Amino acid sequence: MKTGDKYITHSREKMREALFQVMKVYPYKEITVTQIAQEAGLSRKTFYRLYESKDDILDEYVQELFATFLEEVKRGDIHPYWDVVQLYFDFWEEREEIILLFEEHHMTPYLIDKSSRFADQIFTVVRCEEMVEAFGAYLPVMLAYTVGGMHNMLVAWITGGKGIPSSELIGKMKAGLQSPDI
Repeated sequence: MKTGDKYITHSREKMREALFQVMKVYPYKEITVTQIAQEAGLSRKTFYRLYESKDDILDEYVQELFATFLEEVKRGDIHPYWDVVQLYFDFWEEREEIILLFEEHHMTPYLIDKSSRFADQIFTVVRCEEMVEAFGAYLPVMLAYTVGGMHNMLVAWITGGKGIPSSELIGKMKAGLQSPDI
């Protein structure tokens, strides 16, 4: 990696960390580029060399997170749906401070939207291209239901203090959805 690339990477990390620090104090909508740059110890000029807006920092970070999750799915060679749900819970449990921060700022819909954008890629890896084609026009709607429910369940579990082991919660959900009484 070139020196200039290292500086850019380092500056991006500092801006990201600064944004999260400022979010601990101020509502997201009120945060300014100046606050982020000052917290990062960088100039506004540097900020605008890297990003157009504070939203770009979040977009980049969340994109990286979901790309990492997709790689974990691939690496784990995970195929059953409930194993993907467990991996999703495990993945976010390691990053629960992000979930809590986004929830505090009423930005859960943002995470659901970003997660939905990766759902088709994850489905393709977990299942196969033929199944994607077989579901056709139904797939986006089915994935929207799945992602929304799974993510909201995750947020409720984390914000509720994780009083139940995730594997137990997912097991009950699986059993409930397979029940003929539903």
